[in-house]
Amino acid sequence: MKKTILLLLLLVLAQGLFIYRVFPVYQLDPGTPILINDFSIHHYQTEQMLYLLKHFGKVSGYDPFFMAGYPGVVVNLTDNYGVAFTLGLLSMWLPLAIAEKLFLIGMLFLFPIIIYLAAVCLGLSRSQSFLAGILLVVVMQYHEYYRSLMNWGLYSFVISIFLSILWFSLIVRYFKERSRRKWLAALLVGAYTVSVHPLSVPMFLSFLGPYLIFDAKKLTRRFFNGLLVMMLLIVLANSYWIVPLLLHSGYYHQEAIYQKAFGFEKFIKDLMSVDQAIFHILMVLSVIGTLISLRKKKIEAPVVLALWCAFFIFYGISYFGEHSLVQNYFSHIEPARFITAAVFLIPLLTVYGISGWGEERIRNLAVLLIFSMIAMQAYCLSSIQHQDNCTASRIKRVLCGNMCQPTEWGKDIMAEGGDRLVRRIREVTDPSARILLEDHIWDFVYWDSRLPALMSMLTERSYIGGPFPHLSTKYNFANFSSGMIFGRAIQEIPIGELMEYMKLYNVGWAVIHSPEATRYFQMHGVRFRFLGKVPGPEGWEFRFYRVASERNYFVRGKGKVTMEWNELKLSGLSEGEIILKFHYARDLRTKPPVLIQKVDYLDDPMGFIRLENREGYDTIRITQ
Repeated sequence: MKKTILLLLLLVLAQGLFIYRVFPVYQLDPGTPILINDFSIHHYQTEQMLYLLKHFGKVSGYDPFFMAGYPGVVVNLTDNYGVAFTLGLLSMWLPLAIAEKLFLIGMLFLFPIIIYLAAVCLGLSRSQSFLAGILLVVVMQYHEYYRSLMNWGLYSFVISIFLSILWFSLIVRYFKERSRRKWLAALLVGAYTVSVHPLSVPMFLSFLGPYLIFDAKKLTRRFFNGLLVMMLLIVLANSYWIVPLLLHSGYYHQEAIYQKAFGFEKFIKDLMSVDQAIFHILMVLSVIGTLISLRKKKIEAPVVLALWCAFFIFYGISYFGEHSLVQNYFSHIEPARFITAAVFLIPLLTVYGISGWGEERIRNLAVLLIFSMIAMQAYCLSSIQHQDNCTASRIKRVLCGNMCQPTEWGKDIMAEGGDRLVRRIREVTDPSARILLEDHIWDFVYWDSRLPALMSMLTERSYIGGPFPHLSTKYNFANFSSGMIFGRAIQEIPIGELMEYMKLYNVGWAVIHSPEATRYFQMHGVRFRFLGKVPGPEGWEFRFYRVASERNYFVRGKGKVTMEWNELKLSGLSEGEIILKFHYARDLRTKPPVLIQKVDYLDDPMGFIRLENREGYDTIRITQ
């Protein structure tokens, strides 16, 4: 027990050095959330989900503040449930901003420990498992794409990689021991893993499927029954988000957003790259060691072959996931991200490959790796002074994996200019109409953040634009990003047609930044009155316009609309037919009950809300 604790402490120390250098936690302001890149979106989704849980007892609900209304959370981003639940529990004792940071940093510390525990469950000794954890820390030092994922805010997917490996290892342990405790542990880990990210399911099956094939002779009906019951319980435990997701599945369409497969050219380039040398060395070591160990029967063939199968599945998806033969299956899940899952299998594969060398050699190699890692960290911390020296820069890049470029978790988006933009929006607009807010796809014009996702919370206004550009959902038709509006480039839309959209979506103001939108609005100055501008980062600027259109949330009928998450409150209503400038969703309901239907306008694919107020109710609430 003491040895295990000592090994885990050493793993925490090693990972702590990595975190200190690459993720500057010392820069974090404990009172504000991390807002860089996609963290802004995850923070919005977490706030919304916790609000819905508290007030409606559900994780999804109607969001009236973006895209003219859409089913929030379940249609927005479906990879935050488990994390949001964890943050909700932590926020019972801590402010949410602090809970988010502690959770993220805590998970970073847990990654090598999870690999250690998985290795033990897969049959490796404590020394071998410790080596796997240390190798993971080393791999994370060099793997810049991993750091990019964490910097972008895709922490749910990264966490699900490690949890999927642990889940598989517990299944293997249960298969060997038929222990109820291992079955229960696998059930709990599996249920949480699926809630963290839906893609954990195909990752887990990439391990489990080959394992069941390679060890088919030993499989029993009791094991299959236990596995089937476990899977059913995991689905049942996650039904709170699976059911709403299936209900709204028809609203999705396939669209590769950011992380497209690398392709064959990048595959060849990476094979020849000096920066990838550490991975090539480990892979050669893994392959040779695995072949020798299998020949000597020093390792369990089904487990190591299952790991290799999963590795090649992830590797193949990340490079060739958009090939014409498989594009329909992988392009919409952003295949490039799976390179991270492949890379994080390298420590286990390496240790399995050299596990036949003997305990003493394992221990010696582990000690060597520890001191090598500490030496590299010390070298990086001291840093090379002359960055313009090509030789010095190349040495540092190769040895330290570009560690001279840490993430910017401590960046204060609001202090850099976001607060000026928020104040200006509140000054020149009011809740009577929506704001056409131009989002961004590649250029982080909002101070390296997805700040539009938070605008409804910060300004108490509703928007066409945000919370995320180019979602894979039909609701995204009512969005505006990088000069693209209503599915077309803005310069391709005649001004008369655009003004029909403005009227339909009740747009009263516009905040733009792209050159294309700026030229279009200046060309049609009669329809758009310039209200001034706010400077953005790196030469960008946000230009404000007042749109010459009527401010009214009713296509037909009269009344007043007030909005909250999962609630539209209509008051002072006229009798008879009422059509709102809000998108329809198939599970909307009213209180008191009235007939609610979908009605189509223009080419919007989702349709709008139609009510029959035959009883002449003065007030009607619409919820999901």
